[in-house]
Amino acid sequence: ASNFDVVIVDTAAASLGSDFLLAASRARAALLVVRLNRTTAADCESVRETLTAAGAPLVGSVLNEG
Repeated sequence: ASNFDVVIVDTAAASLGSDFLLAASRARAALLVVRLNRTTAADCESVRETLTAAGAPLVGSVLNEG
């Protein structure tokens, strides 16, 4: 990765398991993608806490209609 400034790794939804934690534990930061009218504020807060505990602070989010 020394040839790149940023590498983005897409993982399965946090609600589907803990696969995202493996990537998060190796990342400097995380970007949370949330689904409109489906992801709750409580879900977002829970994922943020989990990411922070894994050492990958949440730096932003993306709202997805999909």
